[in-house]
Amino acid sequence: MQVLVLEASTTSAKAMLYDAEKGILATKSVPYDASCSDIKTQDANGVADAVFSVGKEIAGGQKIDAIALSGIWHSMLICGKDGNPKTRIYTWAYTDAAETAAKLRNDPEKARSLYQRTGCMPNATYPSYRLAYLRNQGIFPEKEDRLTGQGSYLFYRLTGEFLSSVSMASGTGFLNLQTLDWDFELVDNAGLHRENLPALCSHTDCRPLTPAAASLLGLSAGIPVVPAHPDGALNQVGAGAMQPGNMTLSVGTSGAMRMTVPHPALSESAGTWCYYAPGSWLAGAAVSNCTNCIDWFRKTVLRGAFSFSELEQFVTEEQETPPLFLPFLFGERCPGWDDRRTAAFTGLNGFHGTGSLYRAILEGISMSLYQCYTILEGLCGTPKQIFLSGGIIRSPLWAQMLCDLFGEPMTIQETDQASMLGAARLGLLVCGACSDLTFRSAGTGKTAFPDSAKKALYRSRFAEYLAEYQKTYAPISDSPKSARVFR
Repeated sequence: MQVLVLEASTTSAKAMLYDAEKGILATKSVPYDASCSDIKTQDANGVADAVFSVGKEIAGGQKIDAIALSGIWHSMLICGKDGNPKTRIYTWAYTDAAETAAKLRNDPEKARSLYQRTGCMPNATYPSYRLAYLRNQGIFPEKEDRLTGQGSYLFYRLTGEFLSSVSMASGTGFLNLQTLDWDFELVDNAGLHRENLPALCSHTDCRPLTPAAASLLGLSAGIPVVPAHPDGALNQVGAGAMQPGNMTLSVGTSGAMRMTVPHPALSESAGTWCYYAPGSWLAGAAVSNCTNCIDWFRKTVLRGAFSFSELEQFVTEEQETPPLFLPFLFGERCPGWDDRRTAAFTGLNGFHGTGSLYRAILEGISMSLYQCYTILEGLCGTPKQIFLSGGIIRSPLWAQMLCDLFGEPMTIQETDQASMLGAARLGLLVCGACSDLTFRSAGTGKTAFPDSAKKALYRSRFAEYLAEYQKTYAPISDSPKSARVFR
């Protein structure tokens, strides 16, 4: 039994051919061209066509039993009544709504109410606040338009129906976390018509592949298509981390940590989020600054003069204590939700070289992640197991640094395709080839263990980092209770 997985990420079109018995048969990933995606926005049909192209390349002409879709969380797209896009896709990286969200955060009671209802703190990341900003720019759905997203549009192109999985909807700011239905009070307050929103569905609500879409993929019509789910939730499935207490930690362009919990879990400080995954909830945190900070340093500052391996060699050669780096080049999501926060080096001197600055960047990203982890651990307890994935696993130096700072063993995901493995699992489930989503991923590799001496060093450095962070931190409440977790 074979599943074709199609994934639209922030930067590339991906596909995987997965066999129930043999595992991964083929994968393909092609970066979008500049006209298709500038990270902040994407051309909807350009993304869809790129995804269908890689899918046809690896699966065209084969017998496929199901197609499963993966897309990014927090994207937004307005389509007309004819189904054609009226706007570009606005991704999580589109932060022009920062001022709009900040005004809501400045009302602590309102901000906390929204957080408790939706699991989403007011922030430009979320479509509900992005839409409020765009409305003032003259961009807003008319009564017969559809407010959808990247993954749901892929599903529409394949099936002719607009549906949104509950999991995908939980990252919009419009879903009620308790009822797992659209919060129509918030929808009405936003000025939307209820008809603007797609119907909600689960991972079992498949629709048949249309003849037109089948021709694009080189497949037979009628194949069941699983509704699009967010890559973050699918990462949890693909890592085999759906048992309560398991945590995935993805460090790529951005970073996210997610812990499976049996019920909605919201932090006192509102420094985390809570979304829905297939069959369970995820409490977690996300940061906007990870390998994109490294890309900035290597490409913009160093103008591409050194490779990643050369930069890591510089780190081992330079013995100077590095400066501190606040990694907010692209604003802040968790824990402070300040889209306007900026980056900085502190403690920089004339003895610091390329290696010291590179180490500072790796440390700063790690400390931002650890700051989120301390809140999540306080909310949900110490994870039973941490699964590490993303671009970080290509750097043993950085992966070990993160492990030492966290002070917990980390299971390395040898494949960087955990989200597509999760989607494949959904496809197998709807075909009856498996009974549930709890399984041991074949992509699990070795375990990294923390060094106690380095843990002490990094924790000392973290205290310094936190002091610098606090100088610009504005909590949603002035009460010590709200800010306590950061001290």
